[in-house]
Amino acid sequence: MPTQTLPPIPTPPNQLWREFRISFLPLIIFTATLIGVLLLWRQYVVPISVLGLVQTNSVQIVTTQAGLVSNLTVRQFDWVTNGQPLASVVVFDPEVTHAALIKAVSDSQIFGERMDINIDGRRQTIATLAVNLLAAKTLLNQDKVNLSLAESNLLRNGELFKSNIISQATLDAFRAARDGAKGQVQDRANMIKEFADMLSQLKPSVEASAVGMSNVIRQDILSAQDLIRQTQKPLVLTSPMNGRVSRVFHHSGERVQAGASLITVTPTNSDLIVAYLRQPIIHYPYVGQKVIVRSRSPQRRTGDATIRHVGAQLENVNAIFIPWSTKTTEMGLPIAVSLPTDLQLMPGELVDVTLPRPHERRD
Repeated sequence: MPTQTLPPIPTPPNQLWREFRISFLPLIIFTATLIGVLLLWRQYVVPISVLGLVQTNSVQIVTTQAGLVSNLTVRQFDWVTNGQPLASVVVFDPEVTHAALIKAVSDSQIFGERMDINIDGRRQTIATLAVNLLAAKTLLNQDKVNLSLAESNLLRNGELFKSNIISQATLDAFRAARDGAKGQVQDRANMIKEFADMLSQLKPSVEASAVGMSNVIRQDILSAQDLIRQTQKPLVLTSPMNGRVSRVFHHSGERVQAGASLITVTPTNSDLIVAYLRQPIIHYPYVGQKVIVRSRSPQRRTGDATIRHVGAQLENVNAIFIPWSTKTTEMGLPIAVSLPTDLQLMPGELVDVTLPRPHERRD
């Protein structure tokens, strides 16, 4: 007998709902929860509160020269003003200064001796020119005598030529001798003139150089001595700002090396708070963003502030900002926040800086 197909037994709605709750509803709830957690993490769970430090602007008073500390007029916690003398460093040793002065005089004298040798050489040149001038004048007198003799011979032989006693060639020879003597006299006169001009120029310049060099050497000695005295003056160290002395590293009577820190001066107020946004940084701050600064005093006073500067890169975070971190180094984004005047915070004080959440804007 053929089998008869029976109609499916209808499932009650309650049973379908029960199977849906068992099979599909947990998966849907899990997926929705995961999406919600991700959205909450992205929008709200960010490090909106960071630890900040009121900036300290301590200044080290450093000596630029080695010497003996003297006239230390301040102690730790003393109040100082801008430009106030704090200490002095005696940089000279009397024996060393005396030796330096003697060396300066000796160097100038050596330079003067060398210049004297140079001037003596120029004077020797002048003397040689004077001797040559005298020799040229003597030769000029001889040339004039020879010229006079040549002219007499030419005149006498001219009469003989008219009488046809000598030939034309002989007369030309006497005329050539006369012309040569005349040219030699002219050349000798020109030479004497050149020697005289050179002597007239060299004598005043050499004497002026000698006098000027003496003055220069004298001035050089005085300048070298004055320079040594100026450099050996005590070095006076002054305060560059108003503040308090937080550290005194050396005392009067101690010898210090160049570059040694003697005193630390710290101002009593500051105008910036430095904080670091640690990674992961989801929303970057911007200049002008409003933040809340909360002190760590028992009253937990708060004040409004503004971000003034944002770092250009991640930098090593100071260990004071991550006291519970186990990492040796950690990178963070530095920001500078203005200091609320009503909180009366001291330099070096820790505060909490609260940034608004991404969806919040503080006007």
